[in-house]
Amino acid sequence: MAANYENNPAIANFVEYLKIPSVQPDINYDDCVAFLKKQANGLSLGVKVYELVPRKPIVIITWPGKDQALGSILLNSHMDVVPVFENSWTYPPFSGHIDKDGNIYARGSQDMKCVGIQYLEAIRKLKAAGVQLKRTLHVCFVPDEEIGGHDGMEKFVFTKDFKDLNVEFALDEGMASPNEDFVLFNGERSIWQIHVHCTGQPGHGSLLLPNTAGEKLRFIIDKFMDLRAEQKKILESNPKLTIGDVTTINLTQIYGGVQSNVVPEKLTAVFDIRLAVTVNHEEFEAMINKWCKEAGDGVTFDFEQKNHYVEVTKLDASNPFWLAFKAAADELKLKLDCRIFPGGTDSRYVRDVGIPALGFSPMNHTPVLLHDHDEFLKADIFLKGIDIYVKLLTAVANVVMNKICRICLEEGVLSSVFTKNYNISLCDMIEYCCNIKISKDDGLPEQVCSNCIYKMGIAYHFKQTCESADIRLRQYLGLRIPSNKCKQQEPKRQTNYKKKSESEKMKRGPKPKPKQDHQCYQCDKQFRCQAQLEMHVRTHTGDKPFVCMYCPRRFTQKHNLTIHLRIHTGEKPFQCEVCSKRFSAQGNLHAHLKIHTGQRDHECSICNKSFITSSELTRHMNKHRGVRNFKCDLCGAAYVHSRDLKLHKLKKHQIVQQNTKLQNEGFNNSGNIDIIGIDVGKEPPMKDVGHLIPHLINDKPEQNLPVIPENQSLMPFEQKTKEMFHQYPSKVFEVHNCAICGEDFDYVTALAQHYLHQHKDHENIHSKVYGLPH
Repeated sequence: MAANYENNPAIANFVEYLKIPSVQPDINYDDCVAFLKKQANGLSLGVKVYELVPRKPIVIITWPGKDQALGSILLNSHMDVVPVFENSWTYPPFSGHIDKDGNIYARGSQDMKCVGIQYLEAIRKLKAAGVQLKRTLHVCFVPDEEIGGHDGMEKFVFTKDFKDLNVEFALDEGMASPNEDFVLFNGERSIWQIHVHCTGQPGHGSLLLPNTAGEKLRFIIDKFMDLRAEQKKILESNPKLTIGDVTTINLTQIYGGVQSNVVPEKLTAVFDIRLAVTVNHEEFEAMINKWCKEAGDGVTFDFEQKNHYVEVTKLDASNPFWLAFKAAADELKLKLDCRIFPGGTDSRYVRDVGIPALGFSPMNHTPVLLHDHDEFLKADIFLKGIDIYVKLLTAVANVVMNKICRICLEEGVLSSVFTKNYNISLCDMIEYCCNIKISKDDGLPEQVCSNCIYKMGIAYHFKQTCESADIRLRQYLGLRIPSNKCKQQEPKRQTNYKKKSESEKMKRGPKPKPKQDHQCYQCDKQFRCQAQLEMHVRTHTGDKPFVCMYCPRRFTQKHNLTIHLRIHTGEKPFQCEVCSKRFSAQGNLHAHLKIHTGQRDHECSICNKSFITSSELTRHMNKHRGVRNFKCDLCGAAYVHSRDLKLHKLKKHQIVQQNTKLQNEGFNNSGNIDIIGIDVGKEPPMKDVGHLIPHLINDKPEQNLPVIPENQSLMPFEQKTKEMFHQYPSKVFEVHNCAICGEDFDYVTALAQHYLHQHKDHENIHSKVYGLPH
């Protein structure tokens, strides 16, 4: 097995890198640089070496992306490793030995030469497959991470060379995981190393002197150790917490005094503190100041190291790189365990300059052996990690923030969120509806897609309607109209109530076992029963087990098949109580009933026009958005409605496809016929509706069209319309010419509107065009 792994090119590169003894504290990085240059040449990639501090190089290997205007992705790793105690190793620590089980033993196999090689091998696979990513990848190899990175990444992020890389997202090292999970780190605790100096009365050791340094030091140590005990209790009481979620405090040094029989004038204690990301730094420092004052005069403290607070990388919808990373991980079925890193890595310097960074090392089913004896990594885990990076790099390097919608994070027809199109800007509408403040300098996408604009309009109108209705009802009933409807937080009240201790509570038997939820393995959505979960899972798998017995169509849910079968059987179980018309689906009946009641509850948020069904509103909104979904496959012309496309093909290309079916569909009783006039897509020739023209030539033509009373059925009117059209089957698509200017029109109403706007003042328009008296 070992021989097979040794013949693998990726394993060979990994072992060659491990054999370079780049061990702290005195490192010669020349061999590392030569090795990385050779790798870059083998990949046909550019390489640059920066040396901010002598003998401490930073190597950058670059794979250019297709869009150089987009920010790049930084893939960081460090070249140095910690010292070894060779006598405690089974195999030489820099041999890269592969045992019979495929375990690769070497210092740096986990921390973190494995990740650096995995970056390069993933790029090798992508290039071999002919893939070119949208964003540029910079593979970065830095020195001295194991001793704080002060001469490496900490200095590099503030240079012009780093700024020129135009980094927008970074990946760095994570940690091995002994179970199935992959550990992901999005932040780090802040390191404080404090020296507390206690001065007091010196003297002979045989006396009980007052105000001694030892008494003050004891007070200080007690305060720090009490806080340490509190944090330890918090960690032990919650199994979901990890060491990175709490503040750790450790007493690491105590020094002072001159000899054993002399009370010292000064004693110093050193504490190593790692502040949790939830701790307020100013309040914590103020607490230490308070302790020093309480300890007595002459107690001070200073910092050996004091890292300021660094914002953690957000793992939510505001971070499109995280969304892409998570989507790729879900596709690979990786179970991510998101944590705060317990120690320190170079990614804290990257986050400090405002770049989101994640720490990730694809090493599950691996014991954590960084800085330990016999550090090793399984060869198959290493190779699997390369495939994982192929997927992850493809996802994050193809994120296009400036070309995605700020709300749904999808690509499409976009508009600026700051454009003021409808008396109010889109960003103001979002703030009004969702209480989300949007500004031009927040670093997030500034575009919104047309679909989200449509939904936003509905939400905006709905909220306005609710507020208006509330005010009108209160005015009508004489109730007070509150100026601020937000629920105010009640002030805290003092009470004598004392919570019972656990021992005082009466035991009422064992707690009932919580009911197990049925959870989706892909999206983590929960359901009440297994049957609901199985129905939901089909939306991910695409499984369609329900087959129609009459045609090849398949369905995900049995209910959808039941409705579909009614098309073949002609079954219509739902009947209108007003006109006795029957329908195959209950939703169609509900839409039909609105015709009788006159209910139009689907209102356009732009022009306030109302519609009976949501589909009518959708078609109407397409007019506002300029959406033309029906395109001619012969000349490329596009139309809002399918009927216009059919007329276009018939007129321009002389294509009559299933003419009988077209007519039947056009005159279906359940069709979409306007109740205040003739359907403009199915009009008779102009000469046969001449009696309508005088009514059309005025300022408000729609007021003079025939109106159907609300209490009458539409069916006679529809039948009359059908009979009128069937009298002229060969002239339904006749071209209508303007008698004054000669312009052609497809519809008679379009010609009438043309006369209304262009030739309204013509003195003989009635006699010349219609043969009517002036």
